[in-house]
Amino acid sequence: MFYAGGACTFYSATGTVLMSVNAAEAQWSCSPARAAWASVTPASGGYYEFPSFTTIPMTEDRSKLLRPFWRPVTDTLYYEYVLLNGIGTTASLLYTPKQIVAIENYDGSVNYTVGEDVTVDGRTLTQRTQRVSSTVSITPGKRGNGTPNGLMNTAHTSWTRVTYLADRSTWKAPESLAFPRTGHPLPGVERILANRRPLVVQAVGMSLTGGHNVSGGAVDGRNFPPTAPYMRGYCELFADELASQWRASVTLHNSSCSGKTISWAAQYIAPLAVPNAPDLVILDMGMNDIWGQTTPQQFRRDAQRCIDSVRKYLPNAEFLLIANMIPDTAGAGAPINGAAIMRSLARELQSMQSPGIAVLDMTSVSEAVFARKGPASCMANSLHPNDYFARWYSQALVEFISSPATSVSEEHSQLIRLEHSNGILTIKGATPGKQAIFTMRDVRGGVVEQTALPITSDATTTQLSSCSRGVYIITVELTDGTTAQSTIFIM
Repeated sequence: MFYAGGACTFYSATGTVLMSVNAAEAQWSCSPARAAWASVTPASGGYYEFPSFTTIPMTEDRSKLLRPFWRPVTDTLYYEYVLLNGIGTTASLLYTPKQIVAIENYDGSVNYTVGEDVTVDGRTLTQRTQRVSSTVSITPGKRGNGTPNGLMNTAHTSWTRVTYLADRSTWKAPESLAFPRTGHPLPGVERILANRRPLVVQAVGMSLTGGHNVSGGAVDGRNFPPTAPYMRGYCELFADELASQWRASVTLHNSSCSGKTISWAAQYIAPLAVPNAPDLVILDMGMNDIWGQTTPQQFRRDAQRCIDSVRKYLPNAEFLLIANMIPDTAGAGAPINGAAIMRSLARELQSMQSPGIAVLDMTSVSEAVFARKGPASCMANSLHPNDYFARWYSQALVEFISSPATSVSEEHSQLIRLEHSNGILTIKGATPGKQAIFTMRDVRGGVVEQTALPITSDATTTQLSSCSRGVYIITVELTDGTTAQSTIFIM
């Protein structure tokens, strides 16, 4: 994410123009993939990039953070957040506890005594001593220039976290929390992971997607300075968890920017995403579209434009569309009809589902969880999730990918790699005797070259046709469905 004091043009290392952003858009935007340098007009405007997360590593075990809340992998729920803010205040747990394991402050450095600091009656926790809320901080939000932004921000240090054995018979999670899978909504992604090939994930979204208000976020330091447990955003946790579960290489590129709408994504998704040659694109928009600027029909059209813009260059790319959580319409800074509009946007996305296009319905999930706990325990402010609810996003994203098989046959475990040098493309790792379809596209999506190519050795080579300097996308697909993609620059 960057701020520029003027119009901004981005270039590749070879001088190819990748993206141009006008001065108004460049106040906050996201640089394109493979950008090497940028020019700002006027030159006095300046250019500032912001890191997404602190360099301090997470202080909590990711396996505990991402243990699904709704599914009894074990009965233990780790670190469920509640907000207690003064003696006598109450908060609700998701389930009735069979046994309380621990009630702690936000980072686990202080343990509270059950019956003395906090009492538990069914799902209800009641604060009994002042020390439980000694680090609670709820303050008006500020913009970068110090003026109010209309939000009330609950600092990371405010949460009380509870680990307990859950009596799941006290609440049967609604169907929306089960994340039912019909068939294989993302077959290409699962095939890549099952074949132990590197997976490239591209996120395009807004501040939620960029993890701005989680405890490890560094972009909005004026309102949310990083603090323990220094959690990353839900896209980062998702990618790390996939890599861990599948023992695979998963690369995440997160091109997200605060304040953006679906029309921004539709305009810029190609230069943001395509040069990274993603196998999976997470499109996460909506929280800035609920202010009356975008109709549900426009939202669907622009979401489809995003898909078409990427698939013009990368026809095998798959998509995870996120129907976002509802805002806290009773809180400061959210439109009063924001929840209703978010539901209508979710319905439009649901209508787009097909093989290779899946929809994560966080709209329904948030309504169910907020009804059970209240939004105050789940949100950093009326528009952004805290660590606890960001973990819901991560866990739900993981659910869309089937659990890894216990073994993968050697026949389908090959790793295909593409290498390019001096006009020669080399395909490595493919089994000889198979046939490959080789396709080369330019930056406009036009096919420059396409041919059937027999795999004759472990390092089959082919001469690229004569083409001008620029950026090209190479796709090789074997007859067994295995694919590989690469971005090349020709100077």
